[in-house]
Amino acid sequence: DRTSNIESKIYYKLIQWDYDGSHQSYITKLTKLNNSDIRVYPNPFTNTIHLSTSNVDQLLLYDVQGKLIEDFQFTPSEDSIQLHTRSIPQGIYYLAIIQQGKTQYIKLLK
Repeated sequence: DRTSNIESKIYYKLIQWDYDGSHQSYITKLTKLNNSDIRVYPNPFTNTIHLSTSNVDQLLLYDVQGKLIEDFQFTPSEDSIQLHTRSIPQGIYYLAIIQQGKTQYIKLLK
């Protein structure tokens, strides 16, 4: 199946307005892999995020403005990874899962 390796790209634009009327625009592109066997749960999360996968190279958590919130240090077990998120405030986040040079983004809510 040739379509199983196609990546979809999502673009969004954020505009931040200040009280003085000035504003800044941010354009962000997310690349999402269509064929993934990664499960991320629970969503919404509280103090821990679980991933049911192996062979993950790096896990990064970004806020909706694209600011890096956490570069997780983890020790992968045989089938799962636990990320401790107690110190992260409530909000909407994107978890970047990097495997073999490819990145998948998962939208998460805390």
